[in-house]
Amino acid sequence: MVTERKPRPRSTAASRVSAQRRVSKPPVSAAVDRWLGSLELDDDLGARAAIARALAQKLDEAVGSESGPAAMAAAGIARELRDTLDSIRDATDTEATDFVADIFRLSR
Repeated sequence: MVTERKPRPRSTAASRVSAQRRVSKPPVSAAVDRWLGSLELDDDLGARAAIARALAQKLDEAVGSESGPAAMAAAGIARELRDTLDSIRDATDTEATDFVADIFRLSR
C-alpha cells in the first residue's frame, strides 16, 4: 500500500529570518522616498526620482521573495538603484556625502 506524503510546512529558519527582516527594518522604498523628498528636484530629476522609486520597490519585492531567481536579481537591482541615486545626488546641490548613509539615517 502506498501512503500519501504530506507536504512539510514551509517554515524554515531562513524564511523566519527573512520575515523578521521585513518586519524589523523599513523597506528600501520608504528610505529612498524620504531621501528623495529631502531634495529639490526639477522635471528631469523628478523623472529620475520616479525611476529610483520603482527600482526601490522592485528591490523590496526581490529581497522579500522566497524564490531563488528574485533573490539573484536583487544584486543587479541594487546596483541599478545606486547608479540612479548617484546620478540624482550628482545633479543636485547636495553635499557629496554618502547618500546611502543619508538614506539609512532618514529611515530610522
